[in-house]
Amino acid sequence: MDMPTLPTWTLAFAARLNIATRHQLTRSVAWVLELSLHLGRQLEFHSATNTPARQLSMGLAGLGFVCAQLLPTESLLDGDVALLNVPSHPVPPHVQPLLDVLFNALGCEHDELRRACQVVGRRLRDTFGAWEATLASCPAPVPPLPTEAH
Repeated sequence: MDMPTLPTWTLAFAARLNIATRHQLTRSVAWVLELSLHLGRQLEFHSATNTPARQLSMGLAGLGFVCAQLLPTESLLDGDVALLNVPSHPVPPHVQPLLDVLFNALGCEHDELRRACQVVGRRLRDTFGAWEATLASCPAPVPPLPTEAH
């Protein structure tokens, strides 16, 4: 029996996110998908991993939402914001509905997604030395459409 791979999980999560958001975040989800697949391939190529593909894909999706500025850093990296070189802001109340959609689409709870983001963030840092260098090789974030604004 074949186990789902990182691309399989990532594509499934992107499809579920588009359905859960009624395609209102399609461009942003496409960017997060591209980022996740790119970074996932880089991690698989540059480091041996014992991180399950589902956890790796969840962490990449969560970090992608932070990098796309759809979610504040603290919403997923509580106490470990130094993993990302992104601005730190308090979690506003209007973020919770988007977090709930993300949890439902990924099939996880907040703590599980937070752990996945921290594991992936550390792996990226340990593998590449700095997030900034890793992100420099990634596509630029797609600005959200007016309907995509949180």
